[in-house]
Amino acid sequence: MNFTIMKINAVISTDIIKKEKITENKISIINFSVLASAIVCGTLLYVFLKDYFADGIFKSFTSFFSDFSNKTNLEIISGIALSHLPYILLMMILGTSACGCAIIVIISFIKVAGLGILAAYFYSSFALKGIEYALLVFFPGKFVLILSVLFMMHFCTNNSLNIKSLIKGECRAENMDSLYNLKSVIAILLFILSSAIDGFTVVSFSSLFAF
Repeated sequence: MNFTIMKINAVISTDIIKKEKITENKISIINFSVLASAIVCGTLLYVFLKDYFADGIFKSFTSFFSDFSNKTNLEIISGIALSHLPYILLMMILGTSACGCAIIVIISFIKVAGLGILAAYFYSSFALKGIEYALLVFFPGKFVLILSVLFMMHFCTNNSLNIKSLIKGECRAENMDSLYNLKSVIAILLFILSSAIDGFTVVSFSSLFAF
């Protein structure tokens, strides 16, 4: 009798694990699709609304381009890192909310769409020089940034959905992500790494370009 109960519990546990893995895989695919769509949409948005974006981006770009030479490396890196802070805090808060999933996707879409807009601006405004600048200065750090956003989206949306399921009684408290805080710290370190790469490329290669 006890052996039968153990077998039933093992089967149920296996089914739960399989369902959790399928759910996590779906979340990963959806999040990746959202970010890929964001880059494409950002690029198209700039193409169709070039006159609206061009002047504002040019002023911000030239202002940053001239200001960084008066700052130390630490100031540049910390400044870039602090620009990600509102997004990180919002994600961490929304990840602990049952209603946070949709908002997490939306703000992540907007954040990454901005990268598509900037990439389109570099190519449209500076042609080959813009591509060279993007490859040397812009993309290296932004590649890590996209990975950081993808990682944070995954565990925040997953935790938000788990909380929603817990409230509905569809899962137990022990199924919650016990490593949420640790994953948040890892995500923050990834954002810092992205900022450090951005700071390094800006300091090392920006002097090669004159806009």
